[in-house]
Amino acid sequence: MAKNDQLLLDGIIDDRITLKLPSDRRDEVFEYLALEQVLKNYDLTRDEIESGWIDGRNDGGIDGFYILVNGNILSDPENFSWPKTGSQLEVWMITCKHHDTFKQATLDNLVATLSEVLDLAIKSDDLQGSYSDLVLRSRENLKLAYRKLSTNLASFSFNFAYSSRGDTSSIGESILSRAQQVVALTESSFSSCNARFNFFGSSELVSLYRKNPITLSISTSMSHCLEVKSTFCLPA
Repeated sequence: MAKNDQLLLDGIIDDRITLKLPSDRRDEVFEYLALEQVLKNYDLTRDEIESGWIDGRNDGGIDGFYILVNGNILSDPENFSWPKTGSQLEVWMITCKHHDTFKQATLDNLVATLSEVLDLAIKSDDLQGSYSDLVLRSRENLKLAYRKLSTNLASFSFNFAYSSRGDTSSIGESILSRAQQVVALTESSFSSCNARFNFFGSSELVSLYRKNPITLSISTSMSHCLEVKSTFCLPA
């Protein structure tokens, strides 16, 4: 990470606090900015970003939970236009922390959540952890999409992202190990999916902020990832 990238990111946040985008709270502004940039290639509207923004009490360490079918956000299953062939299902679980480093405790919490939330055979009422209605609603939407698209599912990807103001080139081994555990948990839950874990620090968020969605390629922007069934992409 360049020495002054955190300063650049803080300047972007300062500007958005002035605009109250989405509020004047620094942690909320950082979260929204991180969600917006991580998902930038989808060119989502503000309403679409906020539809998957589930941060709050009992969020299980998940700040953003997004389900996309053929690139379209699934938030209202009853009014969604379900494809009949060639379905592409993408899931994003995003954790955003306004910290100046990446912390293991953040992923410890996420691992504990995923160990049961990804087991879709467990009914919501039987989950051991306490989860908000937003988390449970997103989980039910995932369950519905996975089942409804089962006969024409052409591809299924599961993406995890951890965003902070930290430096992705100096992530600790214990944190990388937890990220690998997240990927392994997903692989054991969804054998047909391509799962990956992505880290976004100040440099990555600033770089994404400067790019237009139409010029951004997800595959090239995520240079710090752990991926199931392929080469592990570790921070340099």
